[in-house]
Amino acid sequence: MLLWVSPRGPGEWSAELATQTGNFGTFPQLVGEDTYAQISPLFDQSVEVVHDLLGTRFLSRFTGLPCPFVEPTGALSLSNRYYPPQSTQDQLLQAVAPVVETLLSQECLSQPVRTAILNTADRPFVFEMDEKGHLCFTTLSGKRPEKAFVNSLPKAGTYFLGEILSELGWRNSDIHMSPFSLTDYRGRSLDEKLSKARQLSYPIGFDASVQFLKPGQFSVGHIAFSGRNRKLLNNFKVLLAVRRWRDCLASFMYFEAKRIALDPQRFAAEKSAWVSGETPQEKFIG
Repeated sequence: MLLWVSPRGPGEWSAELATQTGNFGTFPQLVGEDTYAQISPLFDQSVEVVHDLLGTRFLSRFTGLPCPFVEPTGALSLSNRYYPPQSTQDQLLQAVAPVVETLLSQECLSQPVRTAILNTADRPFVFEMDEKGHLCFTTLSGKRPEKAFVNSLPKAGTYFLGEILSELGWRNSDIHMSPFSLTDYRGRSLDEKLSKARQLSYPIGFDASVQFLKPGQFSVGHIAFSGRNRKLLNNFKVLLAVRRWRDCLASFMYFEAKRIALDPQRFAAEKSAWVSGETPQEKFIG
């Protein structure tokens, strides 16, 4: 989508005008109707919002009162002569909302994907876009032609198998998938993965998230068997990791203790009592 947000319309400035008057135009400077007409066809939709700055002022986000700022001359000013005011933001929202609904209803996006995008509207999830215009977690792929998925019991060697897949030529998407959410570990250090797991979780379910993987990439997760999930993974190389339940439980206890130490708010105090004491592992396992 192409957005035009300016105190002027695209046709109110031209290179000829700049040559005659030296006027570069208000924001976006040096962009006129010719440039706008050239780039508009590259987008599915375009929205224009022309706003008026007259009489608008900067307001303090703390007090709500007019907030002065320092001009380049050193003088104090209350008038906003550049940035779109709040009324423009509201106008832009009203103009964009129906266009977004139209784009999300197009056949190129499946219902789970449309739902996933709408669910993250309050805390946007960052997608990449490949050369064909398809949304994905990353445009980088490995040399393998298939998609792959590591499905496991928690603490059964999920990321160990992931490292093996990387060595065999698949690209790690750094996305941990769950039935009703995903955790975005892209570009995160090990400490961040432990301490910020809650903040990195998004309400994008498994039926949507698998559609963002490209050939040559893999993801990991703990997904229960069902006919629907089997169908979703039909074109994937699937590796199943299992381990003795007691070993999984002991490993998970150590793992959860680390996460709570780095993120004390992960559980309420009464729910984290099992990590207190000198031997929390034995206390938990009994």
